[in-house]
Amino acid sequence: MLDWAFKLAGYLIGAFISYIDLVCFYLTYLIKGRDILSYDLRTSKSKKRVAQVITKDVKKGESKPYRHVDFAHRDLMEAPENVSNGKLNRMSELFDHLVERFAEKPMLKFRTIKGEVAKKKKPEEKKDKKQASSDQDDKDKKDDKQDQKEDDKKDDKKDDKKDGKKEEPKKSFPIPAFGPVEHYTYAQVGKHVKNLSNNLRNKLKIKQGDCIAFYLETSPEWLTCAHACFKSDILVATLFSSLAQDGVVSALNDIKPVALFVQASMMIGDKKEKLTQTLSQVDKKILKTLIVNTRQLLDSQRKEYKDTLSHYQSEAFHFKVYDYQDMIDGSQQQAAANNPVKQPSSNDDVAMIMYTSGTTGAPKGVQLTHRNLLSSIGSLNYSVGLFRETVKDNLQYRYIAYLPLAHILELIAEHVVLLRGGELCYGYSSRTLNDSGAYPRGDLSTYKPTVMAGVPKVFDTIMKAAKEKMNSTHVLVRSVLKAAIYYKTQVALRFQVETPLWNYLLFDRMFKPLLGGNVEIIMCGGAALNKNSHEFMRACFNAPVIQGYGLTETTACCALISPGDDPFSTERVGAMIPACEVKLVDCKDMGYTNQDVPNPRGLIKVRGPCVFKKYYNQPDKTKEVVDDEGWFDTGDIGQINVQEGNYTLSIVDRMKNLVKLSHGEYIAVEKIESKLSQSEFARPNGIMLYANSDREYATALILPQESYLKDWASKNGKGSLSVEELCKDDEVKKAVLQNLQDHGKSAGLDRYEMPKKITLIDDEWTSENGMLSSAEKLKRSAIEKKYKEQIEEMYESSE
Repeated sequence: MLDWAFKLAGYLIGAFISYIDLVCFYLTYLIKGRDILSYDLRTSKSKKRVAQVITKDVKKGESKPYRHVDFAHRDLMEAPENVSNGKLNRMSELFDHLVERFAEKPMLKFRTIKGEVAKKKKPEEKKDKKQASSDQDDKDKKDDKQDQKEDDKKDDKKDDKKDGKKEEPKKSFPIPAFGPVEHYTYAQVGKHVKNLSNNLRNKLKIKQGDCIAFYLETSPEWLTCAHACFKSDILVATLFSSLAQDGVVSALNDIKPVALFVQASMMIGDKKEKLTQTLSQVDKKILKTLIVNTRQLLDSQRKEYKDTLSHYQSEAFHFKVYDYQDMIDGSQQQAAANNPVKQPSSNDDVAMIMYTSGTTGAPKGVQLTHRNLLSSIGSLNYSVGLFRETVKDNLQYRYIAYLPLAHILELIAEHVVLLRGGELCYGYSSRTLNDSGAYPRGDLSTYKPTVMAGVPKVFDTIMKAAKEKMNSTHVLVRSVLKAAIYYKTQVALRFQVETPLWNYLLFDRMFKPLLGGNVEIIMCGGAALNKNSHEFMRACFNAPVIQGYGLTETTACCALISPGDDPFSTERVGAMIPACEVKLVDCKDMGYTNQDVPNPRGLIKVRGPCVFKKYYNQPDKTKEVVDDEGWFDTGDIGQINVQEGNYTLSIVDRMKNLVKLSHGEYIAVEKIESKLSQSEFARPNGIMLYANSDREYATALILPQESYLKDWASKNGKGSLSVEELCKDDEVKKAVLQNLQDHGKSAGLDRYEMPKKITLIDDEWTSENGMLSSAEKLKRSAIEKKYKEQIEEMYESSE
């Protein structure tokens, strides 16, 4: 009863503050004008963002092509506009332009590891001595009982684990201790690129047209070496550092590089065996050189590194090994003067081969030309910059770089920031973004970025952490917070009104510091961001959330939400970018046609300068997805939002994820997973829906959010159970299933779309253990194979 009183009081307080906030907004608006608005509210809204191209050659069952409205009657964009008179043909020309224009500005920022520290302890809340003593006595008693139970369970488990299956221990990661922030200016990076380019050709004797494979984490050295290769007309092949060993071996034997760029951490510790076995299976008559980035190597690791180095230089391998740090000096300047590079002028030459992370099958090598890269960089810059036509662009571009540079989204995003004279601030990994994963501070707190990109898993994790923080507060405070978020999402932003008082009292203090405190633009790609996550991020972090849609084959992006769109352009991916056109092809057996009313639907096909050249050494695969007219089959079902008047694109689901149940209804498993992922019980990327045409209903595998599961257990008389036991408890499964179905109903799912049965899994899905791709997407076939017995049990129990 008291809780209800606190809730009511909280909502009333929230409503009162919201009223005062509205008054504050109008008073401030009268004084400062539109400058008080966030970027996406500051621009005028243009309703129609996409136009159909007038053409006579329209095939039956296909729509007319859709283009960005500004490019409906002109050539599609092939390079960034207003740069070198729009005559850029090569990535090296773009880089030279940036160095000349922004010479003395900081370009690359980074921190170097100085050591490792023990895991940080959370500060305990202060209590008076009597209470603390009493609490400690009770805690000791409970701990004794719990320890006894755990010892008994361990003894039981020893007997149970005789089936030959190995249990994978959960990984614990040491916390890196970083030194101060260092930086290179555009001019300094320009010198490094020039020196490295000269050394590659004159010291390592790498020729124009040869290939260097990049097999390392995102770092300043990755980007610098890539531009050195572009300058020397050397082909870059990218491999995810988390790619499975057989995938790495397959790719290296496919592209046959003359050199491999790796980081020293791969030559020591747990990773050494994987690299050694990989190198033992490649053709060493071609791959003769290793370039090693040693910047993050600790003094304590140097002996092991030197031993591995000696092994690689021995008769077993005969590799020539070069330290990257030695390669950026200028010792080859004179030799370079006698051996200049003659740069080709064609923008259709292949600049890069990107191996896809692959959610199914072996990774494919996607050939991307200079035109592909330049058109995508220019288009993304154009689309994101549209809303500044009437607004002075005074944003200091500081971008937190932590996603894999082997992922096309990260590569293009970094170059868009550079095109605006911004700073690339390199994080060590996604685990060191927050203060809990790094010493003395996390990457976000250190760099305070203004621009951030991520995949849905990253933002779902941030949102769930923020909600857990909210739920840990007193019911009165929690009710006030909920009232504030409701007012901002359902009232203020929908009516283009800013919330200065709530920002000052709450959002800028409680939420924005989670992303460093200064984020102004949030970009999301790789998969669809859930509607609730999108709205929560936009409201609490007070920054536009820009969703895009694309594939490696479309050089990252073919549609993008502009910050000038509705702040809650959720479940839409925006207008076509200037570098491509899109058409919809009927899929009548699935019920999707371009004649659907009110919104045309169908298979998405893309054509334009951003579409890749071909798959490397796989002509048959290329023919399967690219027709004679240059249209690329994305394998996705899309919808043009005619009813809303903006003609933007929405993604229904991938064709391979549209499953027909035995009673004839189709369900879109990825879309359903996205909606169900809002359940407090599920981890980000912790739901896999299973269905096929032989089954009447869908089932789901769930990775539980341990903190919420334990909290629920303690409130429901099951606090003594371990996570493993809770996962097997029927009452727990019933509660989780009911929670999922409640979320599904509120998200508008039909009954047949929701799972009828679930299995809770006390496990981890990561790219390292093969359950996720390097782009953090579920690898369904691998998950289904691993949990085949559990899936079968969910159906057998009802038969």
